[in-house]
Formats: sequence, structure tokens, C-alpha cells
Amino acid sequence: MKNNVVRKNDYELYLMNIPLTLLGKKRKQYIRRELEKVHPCFGEQYSFDSRRCIRKGKIQTLIAVMDKVKVLEYKKNRKSGLHLEGINAGEMFAGNYKLHAFSLLVVLILCVFLAGALGKKNQSSESNNKMIESDYNYITEAEPVLNSYPACHEILEECFEKIKLNKGEIKSLSIGIGSNEENAFLTMDMYLENMYPESLVLENNSQEINEVNFSHVNYDKDVPSFECNLDAQVSVEKLNPISVDRISELRNMLGTLCSIKEEDFPNAGFHFELPETKFTEMFEKISSMDDVALKEISISRAKNDYDVSMVFTNVLNQSGKGIAKALLDYSSLFVKPQKTTEFKPVKSKPKNNVIADVDSKKGWEKIGRVVQKNGKTLVYYRDDKNQIRGVEE
Repeated sequence: MKNNVVRKNDYELYLMNIPLTLLGKKRKQYIRRELEKVHPCFGEQYSFDSRRCIRKGKIQTLIAVMDKVKVLEYKKNRKSGLHLEGINAGEMFAGNYKLHAFSLLVVLILCVFLAGALGKKNQSSESNNKMIESDYNYITEAEPVLNSYPACHEILEECFEKIKLNKGEIKSLSIGIGSNEENAFLTMDMYLENMYPESLVLENNSQEINEVNFSHVNYDKDVPSFECNLDAQVSVEKLNPISVDRISELRNMLGTLCSIKEEDFPNAGFHFELPETKFTEMFEKISSMDDVALKEISISRAKNDYDVSMVFTNVLNQSGKGIAKALLDYSSLFVKPQKTTEFKPVKSKPKNNVIADVDSKKGWEKIGRVVQKNGKTLVYYRDDKNQIRGVEE
């Protein structure tokens, strides 16, 4: 990554409605007061810069906040400004206030032009237009910018799809979701065989995935294997503790499918052995529950069973069902296809083995008899040459 591009983790974004009449020091003081309300521990250790933007038909101000030390690190030996990863807002923290003044002048001219055009188009709505313009200038609320991150199941299914296409094998898997007041985080660790790390590189890595790490590739009889660790920010609602009643339902559901070894009460954690034949059924049931989702899961294969640990959580909608849904959709990676038994028709004995002369079977050992489709009985003997012969009777 270029050293003038600020990573997402190193800056915070806010969208504010700043009065257009505020300029210079007054505008900075206004922004600082609003940041003190919304940015945690905002003080002299932080720098901020702003850009005008049009959002939903309104002129608003996009504000970036960074630690001053971070700004100096990024701007070391550079005279130009910084670009924010994932945000198309031009250079920030450049200190070019003439450019800011010119940008503000352009915005004001556009406002006058748009207001005049709207007035000519519809004279009857003049009073409404004035009210809207006053809203532009005097709304003082500040709201955090909600970054658009991928859903949990989108990242998981992209990973599983690449593993499936490359015929890889998942030997062990661990997934977890954590969240705070603003963001949710997905962590996944996998041990894979029969594929290579470059086959697992995800699309749009710079925008969606914070970090992907691969171990050294090991070979066993020319079969490659490696470990992969993925950390990503995802869009998911805040995860809540699960109710005691729900824990009882989960315990009963798991008990019908597997052998529970250990339970973490009241954190809704379970450790159990899951037969491979029950894998799909289990994740079908978890996905069908209204307000229950997986917060953590670890799976490792043991012969024809899986050693599984799960922690359940409460969610308000389907967005938190990413883990169970992805595992259900890609259960073929964990469940081997069942072998079908082929029924081959029993070939009847050649006719030359059927003896019509009953007298010639004297001294032969009788083995058994079979009733044929035509209703006749075929008796089998072992002759004096130790060969099996059939005699119709």
C-alpha cells in the first residue's frame, strides 16, 4: 500500500451538517465542538480535516479524524496530502486552506444556481424551497458515517466457493464474530489440504478484508497443505446474550443429533461429537431458528465424525446467521458423498452345467436348491471332480 494512503483502521469518518455561513476559525471551532460530542476522547492529540459533499440531495461535510502522530508518520518526507482508503474524497490533511476557500466558493455558487433553477421551475413551491435551504444551513446534528462492509456470509461463501472450485479439503475450521458499538469483526482460521494459498485470495481484498495470512506450505506425498488466518470487518447487528429458555431448546435439539460432551452455561456454549451423517441436518435446524445464530464455532474431523464446539448468540434479523447459512450451503465440503450400492443381476448357470440325467448324480454332495422363474426347481450338487453342477427336478 502506498505510504500516502491511510488505512481504514487509522482514521474515523463523520458526516455533519455545517452552516455554510461559518468560515475560517469559526467553522473549525464549530467542527471541534461537534467532534467532542461524537468522537471518543477527542482532544488536542487529534487532527481533523473536512470536505464538502452532496449526500441525498443535501450539502454536507465529510470529516476525517486522525491521531496527530499517525498523520506525521504517513506524511513523513511528503509535501502532498493523504488519501483515505476506500473513500473518494481527494487529498486530506494537506493544509491547503486556499483550496478549501476556493472549494467553498464553488459550492456557494452551485447553491445559488440550483436555488434559482428550482425557483423558475416551480414558483408555487417557493416557500418550501426556502425552508429546505434553511435546513441545509442550520441543522447542527452530527452523525457517524456508516461504512458499508460485506455481510458475514458473503465472505465465508466466497472462501468456501474457492475451496470447492479448487477441490480443496478442510481439515479444521474455526470461525468467530465479535462486535462493539460501531463495528463487527469476523475471524476465521482454516487448515486446508490439496490446494495452494493463491487459490484463496479474495476479491476486493483492499476494501473488505483487513488482513489475510498464510503459513508455509507443507507437502505430504506431493499433497500441499497450509494454514490460513482471515480477519475482516463485517456488517452485522450487535450480538446479545441468549435467553435461558433458548439454551434449553438448543440443548434438546443438539441431543437429538449428537453426543454432548461439555456445556458452558449460561454462555450457550456446547462441545460435542457430530456424526458426519447429521452435519447437514444440524445446520438446517440452526438456520431455521428465528433469533438464534452462531457466534463462534470450531470443527475438526475425526474419522467419520466431527469434533465441534459452538457458542450461540441472539440476533434480531437474518444478518447474523452468516456462519450457519454458509456451512449449510457448502456442506458438501464436510460431508462425503454416500456410495450407492450397485445391484448386479445374478447370472444364471450355463446350460451345460444343468444335468437332466438324474442317475448320473449318484454319489454327489447336495449343496442346495433354487426355485426358478419358470417354476422348476434347480438342485445344486458337487460332483466327483469338485465342480458345482445344477440338476433340474
